[in-house]
Amino acid sequence: MSRLHDDLRELCGINGCAGDESRVRDAVVSRIPQGYAHAADPLGNLIVKSQAIPHTNIVYSAHMDEVAFIATSADDDGFLRFINVGGISPSAALGKTVVFCASKFGADTPLFGVVGHGAYHLLKDDDADKQPKLDELFIDIGVSSKEEAEALVSPGDIAYFASEFSAVGDATDGSLVRGKAIDDRLGCAVLLELMRRGVAGTFVFTVQEEVGARGAQAAAFLLKPEVSVVIESTTACDVPEVSGAKQICKFNEGAVVSFMDGGTVYDRQLYKSAFELAEKHNIKIQPKTAATGGNDSRAFQRGGARCIAISAPTRYLHTASNIISLDDLDAVCDLAEKICEIV
Repeated sequence: MSRLHDDLRELCGINGCAGDESRVRDAVVSRIPQGYAHAADPLGNLIVKSQAIPHTNIVYSAHMDEVAFIATSADDDGFLRFINVGGISPSAALGKTVVFCASKFGADTPLFGVVGHGAYHLLKDDDADKQPKLDELFIDIGVSSKEEAEALVSPGDIAYFASEFSAVGDATDGSLVRGKAIDDRLGCAVLLELMRRGVAGTFVFTVQEEVGARGAQAAAFLLKPEVSVVIESTTACDVPEVSGAKQICKFNEGAVVSFMDGGTVYDRQLYKSAFELAEKHNIKIQPKTAATGGNDSRAFQRGGARCIAISAPTRYLHTASNIISLDDLDAVCDLAEKICEIV
């Protein structure tokens, strides 16, 4: 695997949701190459600047946080109630193994649990085909009383999907990989690779994107970029019983460029020029065919920047097992590197 792919694997193995990104930030700092200075702002964004000054005030960004769960209470039988941090479907949570990384356990003594719900065979006919609500789920940590649970987990402790990074399908091929937090550790890995390639500009590893692009709001206010390039993952629905534009984007068709999403209307000239740039450099590219979702671009646009988002098609976002094509990831990185030609 390339250094870019290695960074993706290693960063996905680190836990860090909104408000708890410090471990991810430390890992990124340890990988910053020479020629780039870094500092963290009070909110926790990591801001990295090249010694070379670009002719345009351009910011490349990716967010460090991932979706997760926060314990709120324990019931009399020791089952933990929780809330979600970021958008998580109940169907994506049910039956999954999670791990608490509270300081009381230390990094080497994680506490595992399973997200549970009532037994399927006890459901009434009218309820059998309904998806449970998140507030109907609980985390089972294998204890039988409130006192035992509270001795292990406190309100506010964070649970993460416990999921290993691995190849999908033919392990000798390795073109498809799976893991938690690919959204958006892939963006973090791309930013590090751009620095290794000597790209000039400011690189921002943001916090709290999954709860409303809060870190990007602070960064936009501080940096006032003219151009914002957000590196992200985006939903690929190239799966059975989905066709046409509803697929949004497809695996192995290259980098995804958005014309609009749920938070941003992207700069028309940057959107058009990205396709011309990709053709010039023989980089695979595709449009995002639905104006759904959103990312940190919304904050940078409100700060006055011209915005472009370059994403990798990702199946099963916000679950324990995101899947991407490494070829698409390479296309995202190659296109982002060439953006300086059009700004």
